Amino acid sequence: ETGLIIPVGKWVLDQAMTFCLKVQETISDFSVHVNVSYIQVIKSAFIADALNSCLKMEALAVLPDFKKSKSAS
Repeated sequence: ETGLIIPVGKWVLDQAMTFCLKVQETISDFSVHVNVSYIQVIKSAFIADALNSCLKMEALAVLPDFKKSKSAS
């Protein structure tokens, strides 16, 4: 309703990718899973934002495994 999930989702994704890159320095096959809400996908450019985050971090190999969050309805 407030749309807060969109900026929070971007922040969570950046944090998850940053953490993953750091852990991969020690555990090369470490990966992360990121839950994504329906609202993030429908009401924002979430996929483009995710790819841009990967490019910004030079981390295409760290592209998270996205999972759709269950709807509250």
